Amino acid sequence: MMMMRHPGRVGAVATAALHALVLLAIMTYEPLALTESATDEQRQLAAATKVMVDHFAGSRFAECIAAADCLEQISGPTKLTKLYRDACTRYLVEPPAQGFRGEITLTEK
Repeated sequence: MMMMRHPGRVGAVATAALHALVLLAIMTYEPLALTESATDEQRQLAAATKVMVDHFAGSRFAECIAAADCLEQISGPTKLTKLYRDACTRYLVEPPAQGFRGEITLTEK
């Protein structure tokens, strides 16, 4: 069994026939280690990432930023924590549309 980190629901923008814009959001996971050989740090990383993603998906943006701070205490600053922190900061100023399900749309690599 694998120890997985849960970066969240990521949307990829694609152009379909007739130039319609399609947004497909999928839940993503990052394998960290085999469960039985995972280090304490990897287990903490997986748990802290889940807390951050769950707060974001629940529209608890201030709590998500705090969870990103906790995650950075384990792993240091990462693109993932910056992505969530930036989205939360934006949503605290201008809340997401009705029906928000915690997706993050990636517009660049």
